[in-house]
Amino acid sequence: NISLVVTTPSGCRQVKNASVLVSGPTAEISISDTAICAGDDVTFRMVNAQNVQSYQWVVGGGYNYTTPTVTHTYDYVPQSGYFPVVLSLASGECNIDITEMIYVYEVDARFGLFADSVEIADGTGMCEPLSATLVNQSSEEAQWRWYQNGRRFGASTEEVPVHWTNPSYSDSTFVISLAVTNEHNCYDSVSHQYVLFPSPHPLISHDTVICFGEDVNLWVMGGDSYHWDAPINGNSSVQTVKPTETTTYRVDVFSDKMCQASDSVTVNVILPVEASVEPDYASINIGDTVVSFILTESELNCRWSPTDSVLAVGCDTLYFFPRETTDYVVWLSDSLGCYESRFDIHIDVDMR
Repeated sequence: NISLVVTTPSGCRQVKNASVLVSGPTAEISISDTAICAGDDVTFRMVNAQNVQSYQWVVGGGYNYTTPTVTHTYDYVPQSGYFPVVLSLASGECNIDITEMIYVYEVDARFGLFADSVEIADGTGMCEPLSATLVNQSSEEAQWRWYQNGRRFGASTEEVPVHWTNPSYSDSTFVISLAVTNEHNCYDSVSHQYVLFPSPHPLISHDTVICFGEDVNLWVMGGDSYHWDAPINGNSSVQTVKPTETTTYRVDVFSDKMCQASDSVTVNVILPVEASVEPDYASINIGDTVVSFILTESELNCRWSPTDSVLAVGCDTLYFFPRETTDYVVWLSDSLGCYESRFDIHIDVDMR
């Protein structure tokens, strides 16, 4: 109802009344959520509708519906970051649009494994041990957690150092997962797996001792291929060597996947005896004692003849106390019995 009142300066007054009829559709929108994560559902309801002859929901992305209640899934984040949602009402010649906005967020979980600044691809097989770094490459700042084979590990930091070993005889698989949640409580996770090959488990001949001039067979097993370092420089698992001095031989052992392990064997060489016995002549009175020293840098065994009137302290010192002039023979030999040297000692005894 509209009234127009007109008054003159002299106080004359006139009133004009008229009525205007306003009609057309009206309604309200009820939305389950206006800020969502990509992949979430949103339910739209048309409520308190009056004078509505027809209607249509336009929810973005090219989708439209013609039911009072609509549930729609937003699978992606638009470039603008939001979808306009329009409820178009019609009644006769009257058309009304009611507009709301649906803001869509997402988090993209991504990470890489880097060794020496080179990224290791998902599913790659490597020889153990491996020292590398897990690097979080997710798209947004968020909270995250690392998991290894389903168990949480490491700190919630962007970079996590790892050191993996595989002491077994078969391949080991490491499944690494990263779970990410952003400030809008959007969640995403990603998993990569890496295969760690075992190193060979070599078995090599024991350290041994030989006499100077002898040869000996060395062997190794437990690999697919081998390489002996200098002075051998050979690739056979069995090698014959004839060292002239104590020597350690090193061999690299390779698996069928070219993983490497190393081992070594030492051949100790017994050299000819280098020793002397001093003094080798003495003149004493009966009842006196002669002390002879065995001078050597080697561990030697010793024996003598005759055995009477002799006392030994190890093989370092010999005490002779003969009752008559005697010729002694002392033999010195190495621990393996490779060499034996003879030393003659003459002791004159004055019987007076």
